[in-house]
Amino acid sequence: MPPPLATQPLLVVHCSSKKPDDAFVAIEYRKHWFWVDDRDWNSNRTLTTMLFLFTLSDTGAAGSPPVLTIPTQ
Repeated sequence: MPPPLATQPLLVVHCSSKKPDDAFVAIEYRKHWFWVDDRDWNSNRTLTTMLFLFTLSDTGAAGSPPVLTIPTQ
């Protein structure tokens, strides 16, 4: 029987010098591969939630400041 959900880690990141075969997300950094296993539902849910929260907090591109025009003679 698997351990209770509350005792399982929220995010598990694996590291290897070889590219993973089946990863939810993977990145190569300084000749090492870091990835989250596609079958790790807790880690996948955590990353998806983080992406969702970053998307909600994104304000978009900074708009141009308002232009003040002063009439001259």
